[in-house]
Amino acid sequence: RDQPRSRGLGDVYKRQGPNHRIVANDINNLAELLRKSGRLEETEKMYRRALAITEASYGPDHPSVAMVLNNLAVLFGNQEKWAESEPVCRRMLEILAKFENQTGSEHPQWGMVKSNYSRILHMLGKTKEETATALEQIKASALPKTKNAAE
Repeated sequence: RDQPRSRGLGDVYKRQGPNHRIVANDINNLAELLRKSGRLEETEKMYRRALAITEASYGPDHPSVAMVLNNLAVLFGNQEKWAESEPVCRRMLEILAKFENQTGSEHPQWGMVKSNYSRILHMLGKTKEETATALEQIKASALPKTKNAAE
C-alpha cells in the first residue's frame, strides 16, 4: 500500500532530524505546490526554511543553495517584488560563478539565471549597460582573491 508523502517526510524527520538535506528538498517541493496554489505567504516561509537547511547541509556557496534561491527569486518575481528578487538572484549568480571558477565549467543553469537577473534589473529601471556592468562585477567577484604585491 502506498503511504502518503507526508508520512515519508515524517520518517526522515525521525531518522535524520528536521535539518537533513532530504527534508529541505521535500520542504522546497511542498513550497512549490503552495506557490502554485496561490498560498504565497506560506510559500516564502517554506522556501526560507528549505534555504536555511540547504545552506547548513551543503555550505552557503553550493549550487543546491542556488536552486533554492532560484525558487525564492521566482516567487518574488511573480509578485513583482523586483527589489526583493534582485539580491536573491544576484546571490544565485555569485554561487554559479564560483562554481564555474572552481570546476572550469559553466553551470547548466547559468544562462537561465543570467537572463532572469537581466529581466529583474530591467524591471528596476537599469539600462543594458548597467546590467552588463553588474554581470561583469558578479563574475569578477567570484574570481579567487590574490594578494597585492605591495602588502
